[in-house]
Amino acid sequence: MSINRVIISGNLTRDPELRSTASGMPVLGFGVAVNDRRKNQQTGEWEDYP
Repeated sequence: MSINRVIISGNLTRDPELRSTASGMPVLGFGVAVNDRRKNQQTGEWEDYP
C-alpha cells in the first residue's frame, strides 16, 4: 500500500466524509476554500485577487 502526503492550506467548507470504494479502499472527501493571492510586480506586495 502506498502512502501519499499532501499539504492543503485553506478553510474546510464542510465536514470531512470517510467512505470506501467497492474494493474496500478508504477515501476521504472534503471541501476547501482559499483566497487567491498574487504578488504585485510593481510594489512586491501580496494582494488579494478578485
